[in-house]
Amino acid sequence: MKKKLFNEKGFTFLEMLIVIIILGILVTIAYPKFEKEKARWELNMAARQMVSDIRLWQQKAIVEQKIFTLLINREEKIYHIKEKESNTIKYTGDLSNLIESVNFTTNFNIIDLYPDGTTNKAGHFTLTNKFGARKYVIILNTTGRVRISDTAS
Repeated sequence: MKKKLFNEKGFTFLEMLIVIIILGILVTIAYPKFEKEKARWELNMAARQMVSDIRLWQQKAIVEQKIFTLLINREEKIYHIKEKESNTIKYTGDLSNLIESVNFTTNFNIIDLYPDGTTNKAGHFTLTNKFGARKYVIILNTTGRVRISDTAS
């Protein structure tokens, strides 16, 4: 009777190579979809961050009884919150690494946040990613409500 010197359980090199090739093909197919999903996620994050910041500074305007101004720079894809009285920048939000462009309705790049929770203007910002997907940040001046939408209305 012959004694076995090696354990015959396991995978051969050829089997491992085939599995790696199949995984490579699947990753190649799935990668473009992953990029699109990542860009969609980044767009959602940018919209949520902007809305969160606006709401925070609305609350600070109420608590501190001061007027704060939101200024949006379309070219640099950033926004500033300034204290209106002293004209000092209190906060800067940077969306440049998350979105492709930011646009707004006419004269809606400067908005005052009042101590009663309202704003001086109503309108929306359009955030766009590199695949053309859009999110709208909508502000109502009568109530100061800030929300995110997939449509401009």
